[in-house]
Amino acid sequence: MNLIKKIFLVFTAVLLLLPSSVSFSHIFTGHDHTICDNYAEKHYHNKALDCELHKFHKNSALTINFSAFEPVIIQVTQEGIFDYYQFLNEYEPLHFDLRGPPFFA
Repeated sequence: MNLIKKIFLVFTAVLLLLPSSVSFSHIFTGHDHTICDNYAEKHYHNKALDCELHKFHKNSALTINFSAFEPVIIQVTQEGIFDYYQFLNEYEPLHFDLRGPPFFA
């Protein structure tokens, strides 16, 4: 069981480090990638058979876009509502008055 864990660890490490090692070795190969800046006329380019690594763009893993939030001021207008009959009712319901009969009795 311990041997399987070690093999799995080495295999995972190789899978994670392989793209970085390919990119790092690409730096020292000694060839360059020319960028076409002639957009005015139609023309064909020779196909590069040896290197296709320049076609992949690496994006950063973390991109933070801060949105500009502006505070919104909400004006609340409260109208005075007067209940003429409120003073007549002095009954205050209690919390145990709202119970029903026992369910499992």
